Amino acid sequence: PGTLSADAETELPPADPSAPAGQALADGSITITAADSDRPGSWAGIHVQDQGQLRLHGVALERGGDRGEGVVLAEGASTLRLESCRFSADLVGVELRGSEVVVEVFSDNDFAEVPVALRIGPEQLGTVAGDNHYDEAARIEVARGKVEHDASWAVQGAPIHLLGDVYVDKNATLTVAAGNRLAFAAGAVLGVGYYQRGALDMRASADAPIVLGPAEDGQRWGGVVLGGFARDTHLEHVRLRSSEGPGVELREQAEATLVKVDCAGCGGATVKWSCAAKVGNIGVTASDGTPAALAAPSGCK
Repeated sequence: PGTLSADAETELPPADPSAPAGQALADGSITITAADSDRPGSWAGIHVQDQGQLRLHGVALERGGDRGEGVVLAEGASTLRLESCRFSADLVGVELRGSEVVVEVFSDNDFAEVPVALRIGPEQLGTVAGDNHYDEAARIEVARGKVEHDASWAVQGAPIHLLGDVYVDKNATLTVAAGNRLAFAAGAVLGVGYYQRGALDMRASADAPIVLGPAEDGQRWGGVVLGGFARDTHLEHVRLRSSEGPGVELREQAEATLVKVDCAGCGGATVKWSCAAKVGNIGVTASDGTPAALAAPSGCK
């Protein structure tokens, strides 16, 4: 496999003036940028394929992301390690394609004037530390996909946009940290335990609730749907809004505990469950036009 590693002490040879330039700065860091343009997206970026390995520390990547792809684009079974790097005026910062990309470390990186800081899969989002820095223009895009290994989503300083359905299965637990704000595409669901055991752990507080809603005003998303194999699921101080139907639906033999969960402007009850489901609820509420807090099943034997 090919490997590229660089840190603050790395010296790069002089570049062809017609190509993107890399040069050691006076402060000892490295900048890789476009040679002759100040326009964002003036060059493509670093593309890591198949068995390639990219490890950068203290490196700045500027004005890249041509063709709407990440200035760092990793795919296949590649390996990525990014620490204390600076992304500036890139159209897209870091893009991971496919679930096989291995992220060793993603920590203390800074994104400025980068509209899409990250484009990443749902399981890989669990590798992104909570100490990365974003300006007000940045967002994180999470692709449709599965969480099939335990993952923890740390709080990020940028909105997290889920572009499609996310499913938690294969005995995995998805843990979402307090303070997270998740914005879903129209109709997208957060599904747990459809075919094999899956668990969702959202434990927040009144001061730092977890908020789930649509990515755009006027849209509706699909809500949290717990399938028959959902177990050990706990939602506490979670605020849902503008779901198409129930904010949380327990199907078949799903099991969950909900504490201080509210749904605002939702098309169905805050929580709906089936006859075979097991639900514990404390302080579940409905607000802003949601028809009911609880929708219990009828006709159960």
